[in-house]
Amino acid sequence: MATCLFGDVILMLGLSPGSIGEVAFGYYLYKLFIGEKPEVKLKIKKIHEEARAGEKVPFTLLIYEPFMKSKLNEELERYIKKFKGEIRYVKNSEELGKELKNLESKL
Repeated sequence: MATCLFGDVILMLGLSPGSIGEVAFGYYLYKLFIGEKPEVKLKIKKIHEEARAGEKVPFTLLIYEPFMKSKLNEELERYIKKFKGEIRYVKNSEELGKELKNLESKL
């Protein structure tokens, strides 16, 4: 589950329990790494030396709308935003490509 921390972006293609679990767990770990829970002393590189979520660009969740039957749960959306994560809904592959290029240009 910690593999979601190996990149700058999570691409969400649906609302399966696995997808929701990975997103929730990834942002929970991210919260620990950015120091939002001071009693927990955890560094991202302790999970894996290649983990890099949030180092150069905000940890971003791209939601591919054609595969989603409904929006992301409001509570999870607020949680992600509270810890400076970004959520972007994309309507098609062209928008997805633009979002990825935009993020890549910031690296």
